[in-house]
Amino acid sequence: MLTVNTTTTALKLHEWTDQEECEEGYWCAGGLRYECFEGHFGTERGLSDGECNGLCAAGFYCEARSTTASQHVCGNETVFCPSGVCVCCLLYTSDAAD
Repeated sequence: MLTVNTTTTALKLHEWTDQEECEEGYWCAGGLRYECFEGHFGTERGLSDGECNGLCAAGFYCEARSTTASQHVCGNETVFCPSGVCVCCLLYTSDAAD
């Protein structure tokens, strides 16, 4: 089980007072907590890698700290989201007639 150290807010700012398991959407290393990378999600506690549980699903996008592979629906037919994106992509269409 990986944990993150918490500190007191009084005069002893760097004295460890407790350890907690990293929550969903985060990963921990060396007692520090980090957000899951953009385009990735973390559904489990205690993760140890920035890629967390993996890439977001195609058709969805994930911001940092996302907790599901389908965090946000991409939108409508004017956008598309391949797996692992953190924002939706606008589709380019050319309506120019020659």
